[in-house]
Amino acid sequence: MKRMSFNRVLCVAALAAGILSACKAPEPRDPRQSIPEDGEYYNETLGFSLRYPNLLNLKVEDRDVADVEGIILKLQYPGNDFTVLELITRNPDWKDRLRKHLVTDSEFKEDVGGVEAEGFDLKLPEEEEGIRKRVVVEHLDRLYVFTGKGETFDEILRSFAFIETKKEATRRTGEFPGKKPSPK
Repeated sequence: MKRMSFNRVLCVAALAAGILSACKAPEPRDPRQSIPEDGEYYNETLGFSLRYPNLLNLKVEDRDVADVEGIILKLQYPGNDFTVLELITRNPDWKDRLRKHLVTDSEFKEDVGGVEAEGFDLKLPEEEEGIRKRVVVEHLDRLYVFTGKGETFDEILRSFAFIETKKEATRRTGEFPGKKPSPK
């Protein structure tokens, strides 16, 4: 009988050691310490990156329909699909169309990715949420249109960065400012 009790003690000790080794460190008391680091979205084709809180859902759609070409990127809170930031890319001829629901006297200038951007408030008739902020920046013959509101929108917008400059882009293609491209 003593042998059985020794085996029981050994099994209990092994089980306890396994349980203790599998335990994780307790949750931090400050909930902000448990929030994961920011995520990053990188688009080499369009030449930009941005950072966003991992808490948000990222949805990206490529569009190539009729005269609408580019991407639509949305950052939304999970569950309620509230859009914190929407980024669309368009050709420069879309600039006037983007000002359709502009709130009078709300224009401002803002730095986005080291480039001066035009910003304004807009009120969409179908939305009950109130006024949103729209920031439009033109870079390398493409419009980047940011729409959203709140502090998180502003933080994500500040994280936006262009990957290459016009000088780097022309060097990459073999063209130089002032020189006409060679015929193909």
